[in-house]
Amino acid sequence: LVRLYGAEGVNWSGREGFFNVYRGDLLIAQLRPQKRFYSVSQTPTTETAIYQVKMGHIFLTIPEVAPDDTWARVRALHNPLVLWVWYGGAIMGFGAILNIFRPRRRDLSAPRPAAVASEETLAAPQTEKVGASTATRAVSSPPRIGGAVWRVFLSALRPGRKEI
Repeated sequence: LVRLYGAEGVNWSGREGFFNVYRGDLLIAQLRPQKRFYSVSQTPTTETAIYQVKMGHIFLTIPEVAPDDTWARVRALHNPLVLWVWYGGAIMGFGAILNIFRPRRRDLSAPRPAAVASEETLAAPQTEKVGASTATRAVSSPPRIGGAVWRVFLSALRPGRKEI
């Protein structure tokens, strides 16, 4: 804090602090945060001074000033990665654009030529003759949940969705 002095606007009066911000011995910024009081609405506010440093920001505020100007409480914050909020939004927008122009998927609800068999034939055991007796054994793989069952299940979860 270099100095604290009075400042006035059209409908407010307040105190302004003058700060020098250094990196090592090099002066990088001069910031002027304010504590304002609006006389019409009887509302105190704090005006923040912001300085951009590489990918982040330095914030200075004066949340409280003594009535006789002998002291002031100062809050300084350094958020080094705050610009990634905006970069993240741009990356998401780019992903949305890529999603719009991607090739369409195949219709997965149509049966494939090799998987035309119904669920009854997959679940029913097959018989084969072994010598004079007839033995029963399961030849097919374990039963799978068919497309119709998945469609019913997914339509219960997402009632507005028509395709899978």
